Amino acid sequence: AWYFDGVAVAYLVGLVAGTSDTTFSPNKNLTRAEAAALLYRLIGQPSIGQLEGDLLNVELSDVEADQYYAPAVEFFTACGVISGYPDGTFRPSGFVTRQDLASMIFRLNLVLGLPYDGATETLSAKDWNQVHNYAKPAMAWAVRNQIMSGMSTEELILNPTGNTQRCQAVYMLINFALYIAENAPDVPETVASITSVQ
Repeated sequence: AWYFDGVAVAYLVGLVAGTSDTTFSPNKNLTRAEAAALLYRLIGQPSIGQLEGDLLNVELSDVEADQYYAPAVEFFTACGVISGYPDGTFRPSGFVTRQDLASMIFRLNLVLGLPYDGATETLSAKDWNQVHNYAKPAMAWAVRNQIMSGMSTEELILNPTGNTQRCQAVYMLINFALYIAENAPDVPETVASITSVQ
C-alpha cells in the first residue's frame, strides 16, 4: 500500500500507535483527539510554559485531565492551533476533515515561527471552490510545500471537506516533519528521528 513506509516510520519513532496490538486501521477516520495527540508528539510534547506571547485561556467541558489527548488539547488551544466549539466543548471523537488538518498544521507552522510568505494564491484544484475560506491559505500552503497532495494522480482533487483517514494524516505529518527539518533552527527529537530513517 502507498502508505506502508510512512506508517512504519511513524510507528517506529513513536509518533503513532496502532488501534490494537496487530492493527493500524489505515482507512479509519482520524478523530480530533488523535489529531491533537499526533501533532503534540511530533513537536516533542512541550509544556505550556514553553510558549511565548499571549495565551488563550480555554476551558473545555468534555476534555478530562486523565485522557491521553488532554495535554495536547490544552497546549494547542492555548496557542490557537486548535479551537473548541462555541458551546465550550472540544468533541474529541469528532472527525477531522482534510481542510481542518491542513489548517491545524498550518497554524502550528506559524506558532513554531517557520516560514510563511503570506501568499494566498488560488490553486488549480478541480474542487478548489469547495475549500472553505478559512482554510484556503492553509490548503494552498500545504500543497505548495508538498505536505498535502491531491486524491488523484491525473488532476488535483483535494477533497477538502472529506474526513481525513489515519493513513493520510500520517502522510501529512511525515511531510511536515521533513519541512520542519529543513526550516527550523531547533528540530524536535521526533522530527529528527523521522528524518534519520527517511
